Amino acid sequence: MRLALRNLIAAIFTLLAIVFLCHLTLEAAEAGGYVPASVVLRQSVVDTGQYLSHAIRGDLGSSALQVRRSRIMRNRPVTELLRAYYPRSMGLLAAALLLTAFIGIPLGTLAALQRHSRLSVGIIASTLVGVSAPTFFLALLLQVGLVRFYRTTGVRLLPVGGFGWDEHIVMPALVLAAPSIARLARMTYLALADILEQDYIRTAYAKGLPRRRVVWRHAFLNAAPSILTALSLSMRYSLAALPVAEVFVGWPGIGTALLDAIRSYDTNTTTGLVLSLGLTFLLINALLELGYRWADPRLRTAVPGGGA
Repeated sequence: MRLALRNLIAAIFTLLAIVFLCHLTLEAAEAGGYVPASVVLRQSVVDTGQYLSHAIRGDLGSSALQVRRSRIMRNRPVTELLRAYYPRSMGLLAAALLLTAFIGIPLGTLAALQRHSRLSVGIIASTLVGVSAPTFFLALLLQVGLVRFYRTTGVRLLPVGGFGWDEHIVMPALVLAAPSIARLARMTYLALADILEQDYIRTAYAKGLPRRRVVWRHAFLNAAPSILTALSLSMRYSLAALPVAEVFVGWPGIGTALLDAIRSYDTNTTTGLVLSLGLTFLLINALLELGYRWADPRLRTAVPGGGA
């Protein structure tokens, strides 16, 4: 109960900080250095208070954006924009996280099980490319590859842009997931490779236990907290890269609308969109914390704030 209350208080302060920083950043950017910092800070505090007083009643204000790539009309309520664009972004993010989990974990596991082979070296070396390459570069590289493949063979593998819940979502999800797949594969490899070298793993093999049981029951479950931590970090990176990925692949979601709102100094739209991403981040973190407690028995038995 104490842990839940502490997390709730932290979440409230996080959301308050998001609202204040959105107002402060856009106020300072619009001032352009011609207004004293004290005036900008004072106005941001006042605007934050007014925004919160309306937000408590469910009023996030109106959008001042004109028609752009995100196709947002001027003076539409921000809540209406969220209903239109939030599911698109969350669908893309969910698809990217699924690709991250279902590709990154098996790759890291394979590299750990074959850790003394060339295959393992090749997998780990290839993850360096995914970790190092920026999201926009991956998007451009994949688009160029798809276009050249079509010109050479006449076969269209995937659309290079646009919105759709069919094959249109595959390329945006791959662009968003590629760095996270590389990070998760590396973390899975490091966690499993260390555990597989432990004495109790050798003892399990000496007792005649089958390899599948040793890997799953004794190695993988012990590595689960580290893997969940890597998955949490992947979610954070994906959220941060979401606007760039959406812009470069033409996916009309929160990320694209957020960049348009920032460019137009639209405080209401910017704050509402960032708040929705912040709430999503906090919710996923809470779910991952439950996953940590399931994966690590020590967390289930620990007393929050207690001593030895």
